[in-house]
Amino acid sequence: MSLESVFRRYRQVEQWLEAHPFVHSLVLACSIGSSWAVSSILIAGQSPPEAARYGLAAGIAAFVVATTVALVRR
Repeated sequence: MSLESVFRRYRQVEQWLEAHPFVHSLVLACSIGSSWAVSSILIAGQSPPEAARYGLAAGIAAFVVATTVALVRR
């Protein structure tokens, strides 16, 4: 796989996500929420249920912000 084909595929994915802003917001929220939860366990030493609550809160906040930005951009 050449570097050019990788960039071409990246552009296709980027265009698809721009056409579907709520999916983009959801993907962003899931990645931020799960990263927050895992970081809470590994770095802060929190219990998994407590870390899950923080991850869920971070994911919801990220979804709200990303959706608001997507709506404002339209």
